[in-house]
Amino acid sequence: MRLIDADKFKMQVATMAISEDFPIEKVNTMLKLIDGQPTQLRWITVSERLPAEPPEGLVYMDDLQEYAVMIAGAERATFCTYSGNGEWYRDGVFYNVVAWMPLPEPYRPED
Repeated sequence: MRLIDADKFKMQVATMAISEDFPIEKVNTMLKLIDGQPTQLRWITVSERLPAEPPEGLVYMDDLQEYAVMIAGAERATFCTYSGNGEWYRDGVFYNVVAWMPLPEPYRPED
């Protein structure tokens, strides 16, 4: 598998389409194909951004979103729940998370 910069590729397709006068329908089809490709998950530093804040009000900890995380000083990734306001916890302990990523969709066997 080869990873590409999809946004850059879309710009190249659009530029080529304009310069070579491609039919707009074909260009739109190509752009939709690019957008439909699976994305590679990547680590996001907490200084770059945090996950969306959980809903306000009474929230059960079990209802909060879990993420793959890197804890400061750790050598391997683990999982933590984001409780909002930059706080991450697991098993009742709060951790200093430096990077995170959403979990992939669960595996579903093909029918």
